[in-house]
Amino acid sequence: AILDFSYYAQLRVHSTESLNGLESALAIFHANKDVLQQLDIHEHSNIPKLHQLSHYVQSILLFGATDGFNSELPECLHIDFAKEVYRASNKRDYEEQMALWLQRREAVFLHGSYLNWLLEQSQSAPTNFTHDRGYDSDSDSEMGAHSVTFPRV
Repeated sequence: AILDFSYYAQLRVHSTESLNGLESALAIFHANKDVLQQLDIHEHSNIPKLHQLSHYVQSILLFGATDGFNSELPECLHIDFAKEVYRASNKRDYEEQMALWLQRREAVFLHGSYLNWLLEQSQSAPTNFTHDRGYDSDSDSEMGAHSVTFPRV
């Protein structure tokens, strides 16, 4: 039944019939998953990825077919980043060091993003720094002093 679910989930286009088949295959799997515990293949069926399967039909209805989606890339990135952070530690109390390293890296990223935003704001600021004071005449004596404001950097 889980293979049927997998084949239905991989369809490029879904119909009411295929979504019903998807739900039916999942129901059959859940009705028979206890056999995995009885045969000592798995001690429990509380697996997050199995729970995720119950949301497939709703996701397909909301966002379309899951064509080509898999979790290999996020899992691979997670492993790579975890290894990079672990290597940066001294291998003692590494969990705390890893959390601190990630926190600092995020702070540096956010600060860089803020600086880039400031740079964009300063580049998009108007180049004409004179302001109309509401006077009827264009003479300098009537307009008074002009104020110039520069963006803070």
